Amino acid sequence: MHSAADATTGSEPRHWLDTERLRVYPRILLVMYALGVLAYLFTIHDGLDFRGQVVGADFLCFYSAAKLALAGHAPLAWDFSVLLPVQQSVFPAYTGFGWPWFYPPPFLVVVAPLALLPYPLALAVFLGASTAAWWLLLRRTIARPGAALLVATFPGLWMCVAQGQNGLLTAALAAGSILTLRRRPAVSGVLLGLLIIKPHLAVLFA
Repeated sequence: MHSAADATTGSEPRHWLDTERLRVYPRILLVMYALGVLAYLFTIHDGLDFRGQVVGADFLCFYSAAKLALAGHAPLAWDFSVLLPVQQSVFPAYTGFGWPWFYPPPFLVVVAPLALLPYPLALAVFLGASTAAWWLLLRRTIARPGAALLVATFPGLWMCVAQGQNGLLTAALAAGSILTLRRRPAVSGVLLGLLIIKPHLAVLFA
């Protein structure tokens, strides 16, 4: 049994979420996330998971639009009646709804090269590069040791990866723009300009 004195420092009660727990809990969560990801990967068959959903569903929209762009039909990416058959050609086993393309033209330029790769590799490159950029800038933004690891346990991060979203890419662009604002304003402006892939974010940070 712990005495009341064990839970106090001086006259102030010690919070249960102390420094030691903040070091240990994120590591436990990351292990659990990793095990969950591995278990999920084992359920994939013909590009569909155990729910019958496309792996990296949002990215399928990016990838299909990119295929149209490389074929010389970029404007048709905004025509869902044309985009949907492209998505179905990537995953013939999927019979659910497709994903329309709502992004501005600059984002099509960003994702177009990925259509040169098979879907699984393109998804891995997109998520890997986005996550690496986000992590690098996160480490530069948060100076306190261990804090970046704590942020990495945020469930939204893992949902973003699971759905093949571009949230980590836009977060990295925003963080990079802020970090370089004083020392390299030109670079900061370029990164801010790249946020036009999500216009509402470009306006927010402008």
